[in-house]
Amino acid sequence: MTWITTTIALEELDKYPNGKAWNQLSETCLPMLVKFGIKLGLRYQQSEDAAQETMVKFMELYKAGKFQRGKGGGLRKWLFGISYNVIRDLVKKLPREKLIADTTTGTTFWDSLEDENAIEKTYDMEWEKMVLAKSLEDIRRRYPKDEYEAFVLYALREKSASEVAKQFDKTENAIYILKHKIIKEIRSLTADSERI
Repeated sequence: MTWITTTIALEELDKYPNGKAWNQLSETCLPMLVKFGIKLGLRYQQSEDAAQETMVKFMELYKAGKFQRGKGGGLRKWLFGISYNVIRDLVKKLPREKLIADTTTGTTFWDSLEDENAIEKTYDMEWEKMVLAKSLEDIRRRYPKDEYEAFVLYALREKSASEVAKQFDKTENAIYILKHKIIKEIRSLTADSERI
């Protein structure tokens, strides 16, 4: 699956609400939403259920015209709000013994949901990781294997430019230029995810 930016995905959803764009947006966001639920203390299955319910509610609201681009913080914030409410509703349905204070920390699941700003920061980190991972996937597909590997070694694994240049039989300058070029593309892709 080729990563498309969230802007393109939403434009495609407007044209073809049940097509490829929905599948792609769902495949992109579901793993991130599952990780978010787990970070909030849900077990894997609960988090998976919450993520799927979030995407269903998102699509219902989207089809009803409730999402307006450029208002209320964009897709990231809108999806956070839906996910946060789904998780709160799910927790309300848990048996009471699941809500009793943890004997080691003295906190309940509800205590962990009290600070919405901290929860939103957790969500934002998961969102940013997802966008970066999808952007890197896109870069990996579009660049020759040796160039992508050289970029990863130099920019992400912090190997020296001279070491990477030797390994790939390139000049150090070529490695610097490659890093600059790819980072510029990644910034463009990640910025696009924030514009909606």
